[in-house]
Parts: sequence; C-alpha cells; structure tokens
Amino acid sequence: MKTPAIALLLLALSETASAGRAEGVAGDETGAPPAGARARVLPVSLREAVALSMNHNLDIEVARYQPWIEDQNVLAALGTWDHVLYAQGSGSENTSIGFSQLSGATRLESDFITTTLGIRKVLPFGASYDLSYSFDRSSSNNSFLLINPRWTQTAGLSVALPVLRGGSTAANTATLVVTRNGRDISVDQFERSLTDSVFAVIVAYADLAFAIENKKVKEQSLDVARRLLDDNRRKFERGVVARIDVTQADAGVAAREEEIITAEAAIQNAADRLKRLMDPAMLREEVTLVPVDRPKALETVIDERSAVEKAMEEALGRRPEIAQVRRQIASQDVLIARAGNDLLPRLDLTGRASVNGTDGEYGGAGHVASTGDARELVAGIVFEIPLERSAARGNFTRAELEKRRLLLQERNVHNQILVEIREAVRGVKTNELRIEATRRTRLLAQEQLDGELTRREQGLSTTFRVLDVQEDLILAQTNELKAKLDYHLARHRLRQVTGTLLEDFGVLLKDNLQPRVSLASR
Repeated sequence: MKTPAIALLLLALSETASAGRAEGVAGDETGAPPAGARARVLPVSLREAVALSMNHNLDIEVARYQPWIEDQNVLAALGTWDHVLYAQGSGSENTSIGFSQLSGATRLESDFITTTLGIRKVLPFGASYDLSYSFDRSSSNNSFLLINPRWTQTAGLSVALPVLRGGSTAANTATLVVTRNGRDISVDQFERSLTDSVFAVIVAYADLAFAIENKKVKEQSLDVARRLLDDNRRKFERGVVARIDVTQADAGVAAREEEIITAEAAIQNAADRLKRLMDPAMLREEVTLVPVDRPKALETVIDERSAVEKAMEEALGRRPEIAQVRRQIASQDVLIARAGNDLLPRLDLTGRASVNGTDGEYGGAGHVASTGDARELVAGIVFEIPLERSAARGNFTRAELEKRRLLLQERNVHNQILVEIREAVRGVKTNELRIEATRRTRLLAQEQLDGELTRREQGLSTTFRVLDVQEDLILAQTNELKAKLDYHLARHRLRQVTGTLLEDFGVLLKDNLQPRVSLASR
C-alpha cells in the first residue's frame, strides 16, 4: 500500500520530468550546469540507462576483449596439429688427389646437389607422419663410374606411433581442452563483470534520484526557515520578540542555504558518475539527466528462510563464479590425465617405406622409382624410461593437489554466495521495516514541528527550538527517502546475487560479447 510520502515523491518526480521536457533547459533541481549555461535535458529511465551503458560503457568494453583474446588462444592451440610443408636443399663440390690406378683419375673432381620436399603432421592421438620426396644429382670425372652424371629420386613415408606415453587423445589434446575451457571461463568472468556494471548503473541512477529529491527536501526546509525569519523580523519591529530570535532565524536560513549548495554539488557529482557509466561522451557535453523512474510500491513481503533457499537454488545454476570453478576443475581433470600418461615409459613404433630410382637423367630416375624395383621398408621400436621419474611424479602430484584446492575453492564459492544471498535477503527485509519506521518518524517529526510553531505563536517556544525540531524533520524526510531507495537497491542486489539481474533487464550475454566502441570514440 502506498504511503502519503510515496505519493508525494511520485508527484515530485513526475513534475520534474514534465518541466524538463517542456522547457528543454536545465532546472535547479536536476543537476543543471552553472547559471547562464544552457543544457540539453535528457529524461532517462533506468532501463534506458542500462541499455546506453551496454553500448558506451568503457568498463564493459574493456571486459569484452578478453573472450575475444581467448578465441585467438584457442586458434593458436590448434596449431599443434597444423600441416607443415618443408623444403631443404644443399650443394657441394669436392676435389681430391687420386692415390691409385683404381682411383679413376689422378685428380678427382665431383659435385653433389640434393633437394628435399615434404609435408608432415602430428595427429591428435599422438601419431605423426612425414611424406617426403627428394632428388639428388652427382657428377665426377671418375672414369670407373657407370652412370655419370647420376640422378637419384626417392619418395617415402615415415610414421611414428606412440603406444604408451603420448599415445592417447586425452593426453595430446589436454592443452587444447584447457584453452577452450579458459575461453569459456573468460565468458563467465565477462558475465560477472557485466552484471557488476549493470548494478553500478542502478546504484548511480538511484544516487542521482536521491540527490535530486534530497535537494527538494532542503528547499522546502529553506522556505520554512525564510518564513520564520520574516515573521521574527515583523515581531521584532513590533517589539514582540528579542533581537536574538531574529539572529537565530537568520542563522537557520544561512544553514539551509549552505545545505542546498552542498545538495547541488551532490547532484552534479551523482550525474557525472551516471554519465560515465551510461556514455562518457556526455561528460563533455552540456547534458542534464532527469531520472524519470518512479519508486514503486513495496513488492510482496518475503519470508526470509524460504527466500534464501529459493535464491540459493537459483544461484547454483546461474552464477558465473560457480560455472567458472567447475570449468577449472574440468580442466584440472584433463591435466591430471596428461600427467598420469607422462608417468608411463616411452614405447614408440616407427616405420618407413620408400622407393627410389637412379639413372643418368632426371626423368629416367623417376621412371625407375615408379617401378618399385628399388625400395626400402624399415620398422623399428623405441623404448625409454626415466629411472627416477622425478619430473613426471612431481607434475602428477602437483596436478592432483591443484584439483583438491579447486574442490575446496568450489565449496568456498558456495559459502560466499550463500552469505551474499542471506545478506541481500536480509537487506530487503530490513528496508521493508525501515520504510514503515521512517514514515512514522517523519509523520511524528512533522507533527512535532507543527506543534512547536503553534507553541511559538503562543510564546511558549523559541526560535532556536523551532529550528532544532525542523532539523529533526529534515533528517526524518531524508531517512524516509533513503529507505525507499535502499529497498529497491536491495531488491536489485538480490537479483544480482542470484544471477538474474541481466535477464531482468533484457541483457543477453551472447549479444554483448563483441566489442562495440572504436578507439576513435571519446
């Protein structure tokens, strides 16, 4: 049920927004620039403020880059299985002295040129292959050579297959899996950053709305103080009151004017904070923000125990911190599997098959090789085992300890979220009670001020006492306004800790991952 104070607040907000739209210039109550400067008035709702921040908030834009960067890390990790095309060549000349009649010449001269082309690749399950082609040309003045010059062509395929260490897909793709999980973790972190940024906009919006309404309270107090001063001056002129009553009333006016100056500065500061979050370009323009959202009536009164249980259940499935630690545990399981594979001895099967041909011409060597008459088949085995296995055992134990740490961290995250939810629910409940308590306090303070004014007219109270009671009313009005805003902030805080804040404001994570602000933007 709406209280009279809430109705007055709604009316005040409505009048402020209407005046801003009609005049198109800054008013004293909306955080305008100094007198004489014209400013564009921008009525803005909370949803509009959040929507603007999605496109212009640099905090959000900075956070957007990390998933983009992690995408490139995934691409780099895939490079482990890239095809590698290679080529190499060399040439040599040799001159020597013949040392016998069988040397073929008294001065032996020869030259040799070789070129190799090939492509190799490592496969995800650990095997690798190397397909190559090479040709050689050699010539000499040795008279005993049957073929001179001599061309040799060779085509071959080499294969290596790990059986134990390095022989599993899980071990060989561990880095890729961890990198992909890292990319997903960066998205989780961005979601948390996005949620925090949206809540920061909500807080800044509420701060500006409070500052504007708080200034209105101060202005109302100033009006009362001025009427009291005018009344005292008239009574002093008639000799009804002493000079001290005029002085006290004048001091009261000065104090309230000082409060308005402070309140105006608070409006400007709050507006700047909101502009930075909405669109930093507004900081360089004459823009007056006018919050148009009106405080709503109290939502359904919550039961603290059931609200905590429901929020915790929802948070376990929505909070990015929980998803993040679960991905870290999944990555650690992969690293443990790789470390366990590294404990195994090395046992590799190797093989090579090739054909070659030799002839006095390049084409003839290729023809001979194509017949397969000259071929080579090689099979081998490679076995090795570190006797101490210190590095492998250390890495395996470290990976297991890291997983234990992450499991404890997961429990700690659950406990932290539970504390946040309990505090948020308690904040909603507390502010529900504060609204009613501050309303009653404000009504009683108003009644007390009215009574003191009546007593003063009857000569039963002093100006000092009236001003003192008026201070109590100002404090009560401020506290009531703060309680209402704190209640709605507490509601938003509860949505934040349960992970539903983005959804409530229609912010889709997948639509906000790509950068939007260019470096040329202000």
